[in-house]
Amino acid sequence: MRKPRTLKNIFLFYVVFLGLFSALRALDPQRTVTQYKLEIWQKERGYEQHQIYTILQSRDGYLWLGTHAGLQVSKAVIEEKNRNIMASITYARKIQQASLPTEERLKNVLKDYFIIFRPRDIVSGDFYWFGQNGHRYFIAAVDCTGHGVPGAFLSMMGNMELTEIVKEKPVHDPAALLMHLHNAIRRALQQETGDSKSGDGMEVAACMIDRETGNVTFAGAGRPLYYVCNSELFEIKGDRKSIGGRQREKKRTFKNHEIPIRSETVLYLTSDGFADQNNSENKKYGSLRLKQFLKAHAHLPMDRQQDAILLELRDHQGIEEQRDDITIIGIKLKGNG
Repeated sequence: MRKPRTLKNIFLFYVVFLGLFSALRALDPQRTVTQYKLEIWQKERGYEQHQIYTILQSRDGYLWLGTHAGLQVSKAVIEEKNRNIMASITYARKIQQASLPTEERLKNVLKDYFIIFRPRDIVSGDFYWFGQNGHRYFIAAVDCTGHGVPGAFLSMMGNMELTEIVKEKPVHDPAALLMHLHNAIRRALQQETGDSKSGDGMEVAACMIDRETGNVTFAGAGRPLYYVCNSELFEIKGDRKSIGGRQREKKRTFKNHEIPIRSETVLYLTSDGFADQNNSENKKYGSLRLKQFLKAHAHLPMDRQQDAILLELRDHQGIEEQRDDITIIGIKLKGNG
């Protein structure tokens, strides 16, 4: 069964083709000058349409028009390029959002949860992912290298690879999931060749929830898991290894951490965007402060926790620009003891 790989290749080709086509269309000076020459030249110089085409064929329009008209044309061209680029990125956001797990699917499985997903730009280098293998449910918060368009391309690649791994591989724990993802990303970015200079990759916090036992298994590539149980916050650090990028060891593996769920427990998976957000004094919010905040609010219903986190972010950030993509997943599990 290679159908998922075929569909993935077709989808990747479509996304790349769409991006290249939009970029070339936006950067085509003949098209944009043709659009604006009628508005500016006809209005200011009184040329007829056939005369304008003759001028374009025989002269350099920017220089021949003179400074004032030339600046107007240049401004119009830049504005048109910007509109085309923004329209393409906005459409790319729809594609990216369509690849994320639906709220209906997550509610059916996780029941009591929240997800905060705030791209720094229109599209995001962060993404969250959900997959299922029998009675094992996987959920991950992923932070890709970069943000904006480059980060979004990498996030789409990671999303598709994770989905394909769960469908095609006998994956029974998050450490195996991360190992397969690491190998897949290195192949996709051609990082396995000795002369590769690409260091792009991802940091991932991944959990597996076993519906038969009710327990949780965590594995991390550069990202931790926070969880609150009996009013105490615990942190499990992920391995100090990334997904993708340079690899010195012969084989990259990750460690599983088992978490028995005996009483009500709240899990938190995050990217580093919230903790790294600066305020007007250029001071980061910080991981320690975030852990303290999560611990203090873990007793609240999940929707109120989400509201509290967003309010805390707004108060800290103030009028400052968002520094990075922000993703926080919160999941409340009932104890099985």
